[in-house]
Amino acid sequence: MSADEFTDLNQWAGIINDKFKNRDIDVCYNLAMMTRMDELGKDQHLRMSFAEFLEAEARVANQAMHPEPWLEDGPAPERDEKDTPMWKKLENIMPKLIM
Repeated sequence: MSADEFTDLNQWAGIINDKFKNRDIDVCYNLAMMTRMDELGKDQHLRMSFAEFLEAEARVANQAMHPEPWLEDGPAPERDEKDTPMWKKLENIMPKLIM
């Protein structure tokens, strides 16, 4: 998956909000990419593997901090973002990516 495809996927899913912009998606993509030995002879550094995709989406979920789907219409409970476990952040973002 290229950087543009990753950005398009997250825009289509509606993950962008006031705290999480397009530029943040690019940062998550770049941080998830592994270092490659040969960037001149191959183009693997321009495409994401599945493991890199999973890490990038975990970074997106961690930074975007979407509320639970059933609480989007009502007021969000007061809690610190640091208190939310990572599995819960991933669980909250997955329905957006699947639909």
